[in-house]
Amino acid sequence: MARYTNNDANTEDTGKSSAEMLAEQGLVEPDQPGIGINSILGKTTAVSGTNITPPRYIVPNEQDFKSVQLDFAIDPSFSGQMTIRRSSGSPRVPAYVYTGPQLIDENGRLSGKTYSADGSDIAVEFFTAKTAAERQTMISTAEKLGFFYGGKPSGAMTSGTGMDSGDRRAVQDLLDYSVRQGYTWQAVAGMLQSGKIAPAVAGGGGSKYSVVSTEDAMDAVTEEFFRVLKRPPTPAEARQAAINIQQAERSAAMGGSVDPVSLGVAARSQAEKASPGEFAANAAGSAMTRIFALLGGQ
Repeated sequence: MARYTNNDANTEDTGKSSAEMLAEQGLVEPDQPGIGINSILGKTTAVSGTNITPPRYIVPNEQDFKSVQLDFAIDPSFSGQMTIRRSSGSPRVPAYVYTGPQLIDENGRLSGKTYSADGSDIAVEFFTAKTAAERQTMISTAEKLGFFYGGKPSGAMTSGTGMDSGDRRAVQDLLDYSVRQGYTWQAVAGMLQSGKIAPAVAGGGGSKYSVVSTEDAMDAVTEEFFRVLKRPPTPAEARQAAINIQQAERSAAMGGSVDPVSLGVAARSQAEKASPGEFAANAAGSAMTRIFALLGGQ
């Protein structure tokens, strides 16, 4: 297994030794007193108010219900909130909607963690990967999602001995993306492999594209719901509308469309489709209001 220390030759490639990077992240080097070989201690500070995850459907087990108690420790803003609720649906499938700060792992379980937006989890997630193959999965996932922005991972990153600024940015972007999806980066890697998440690199010519973030899409949808339906969307409606907008953008990019739909128009369309009856009633009410206003002005 690769060691997490650099010699002087490696520091020229990365700018910093891994010992310096680990110290910055609140970690300790392997083989220090009281620390076993090839082991690293992670940070224990809680994340507060920096990450907003979307509602997710899970089929919880007993441990998941216990793990929900960690929500407040991860983010004190969730104090007193119920973050897991039974979802309507088939009684044979006890599906629940989880709205807490924890990320869902690749096994569909509450992971007990989230990722910080300040970069403090970069080294933790990369250097504590169980195997070289897991580190390579992180690298390839970041590449497929376009987070190297046309560049390549450094030789030190590939070998697992260090990271340069571009590597760190790619990992942080992957962690931020994972938080927006509500899943660990390992789960995101699996979803990318299975096709549930589309890569950022289109097939054929290899041209790159990007889609609107989940937060921006949900904000636009909320605004249009108020405008079109005179009410806010439910969490499920907002999430589904954001997914629909992102999928439409990916389809347009893959199809070579040069005339993409604006976010506002796409959000308005989602609001109209969410409840056609409400939309028709509100449209009729608005039309009658305009008519009475014109008549009153005569």
